[in-house]
Amino acid sequence: MGSTKINDHEMVGRRFLCSKQGYALSTDTANNVNERKHRRIRNSRSGCLAMIYISLDRSTRLWRVVNFIEDHNHPMVTPSKRRYLPVNRVITPLSRALFKSLNTSNISPSDQYCVTAQETGGFDHMQYTPSDLSNMRRDDRCNIIQRDADLLIELFEEKKNKSSDYFYSFTRHGNM
Repeated sequence: MGSTKINDHEMVGRRFLCSKQGYALSTDTANNVNERKHRRIRNSRSGCLAMIYISLDRSTRLWRVVNFIEDHNHPMVTPSKRRYLPVNRVITPLSRALFKSLNTSNISPSDQYCVTAQETGGFDHMQYTPSDLSNMRRDDRCNIIQRDADLLIELFEEKKNKSSDYFYSFTRHGNM
């Protein structure tokens, strides 16, 4: 996905880029001695310029292709690997609800993944990876922690409003 142009809260243009567009940032740690170690991942960026830009024609209210560059500078993904592209890795609301149900039943994440694989017809038909499931669980936990903190602050505010002798203080750190 590329950039989006919005005027007056209305989308008027959208650029879709190849997933191999651009180059990865240099991870030269020789100059950055004090920084934490970076994960070693395969560089999948190749500076591909393939893209399509569509724009909304305001007079006709129709979308039209403004720019299209078809040439890729890398081999295309094979059909068997297509499901691993970020654009295709989606956890559907139905799967999310199933994971939530299995999680409340204390079924391990790997077993949850196996159950959903059986439901979808096998691992070859899965639209997400085990790491996507793990990331979803992490994000859900973060949302729960944030909500718990908000509820605690609301409780303190209620007590403060009821009693003039009650005092509390807190400092926000990060995104909490």
